Amino acid sequence: MNKQLTNLEVKNAVKGEVQAVFSTFNQIDHDKDVTVPGAFTAGAPVRISAYGHASHSVALPAGKGRIRTTPREAILDGRFFLDTTTGRDTFITVKEMGDLQEWSYGYVPVKFSFGEFAGEKVRFLEQVNVVEVSPVLQGAGVNTRTLSAKCDRCEASVAGQVCPEELAELRQIRDAVELRGVKNRLELRTLALEARKHLERPYSEVAPDLIPAAIRSAAAAARGAAAADLGIAPPSIRWFEPARGKAADFTHEKNINGLGVAGSGEIWLRSSMGTREAASVAAHEVAHLAGFDEDRASMYEIKQNLERMSA
Repeated sequence: MNKQLTNLEVKNAVKGEVQAVFSTFNQIDHDKDVTVPGAFTAGAPVRISAYGHASHSVALPAGKGRIRTTPREAILDGRFFLDTTTGRDTFITVKEMGDLQEWSYGYVPVKFSFGEFAGEKVRFLEQVNVVEVSPVLQGAGVNTRTLSAKCDRCEASVAGQVCPEELAELRQIRDAVELRGVKNRLELRTLALEARKHLERPYSEVAPDLIPAAIRSAAAAARGAAAADLGIAPPSIRWFEPARGKAADFTHEKNINGLGVAGSGEIWLRSSMGTREAASVAAHEVAHLAGFDEDRASMYEIKQNLERMSA
């Protein structure tokens, strides 16, 4: 069985990350079903199907993710497989469709009942097992909306051009700390990175299995080397991204400056960093756990970078 909705957020075009609302609670949908809060298992892994549930037949799965719930809706936190044709084509289509894109999910009804809701006879979905989530042309959901689409280090940036969405975000950061007179992209990036140190933004935690293995490995290796060098226990690593929308929509709420933060035996790293940057920031944050101030941590980070380059 399928259920279809229309709310998505593309988070990171380099990694193919996506957030999509695939069910709203306590609403009569076009199938005359009402999904109740608690019907989905929060944190459960889920497949992302190729467009139009095509992975039920011949198409390869397009990605994977996990289910997150709020009091009002169920959300897919997922990542498309951009190294495959199916994953890449599906992701590009989803991103370009924007607020026209609708979503559907395949499910097995485990517990349900029949009754009346708002004067209509409906079926109440009380517990379902989600088989897959899929972008589709037309859905049955109600009260859905596009949140945002973000291109982070996308094809334009790789080609040496300025990604319009990235440029707009960096300019907002620049203006927030009253930086002026930026003449070129390199200067803009430099000032924006410096500006992030002065800004606090709500964040949402990113599941480790949504981080590419190479980035996780690089951060873990740098973390281990720095901890051994500084004589402390290796901290755990958690990942975050600045949140969009109201902070109350996210399970985890905290403020993080820049690319990382350290404390309580763990370090937090921004998930949208590349391999080298993740390793560099990991060493920096381990240095903070060892008692280094910002200047000493920055010098230690440079030292570790040089050692990795000469290894």
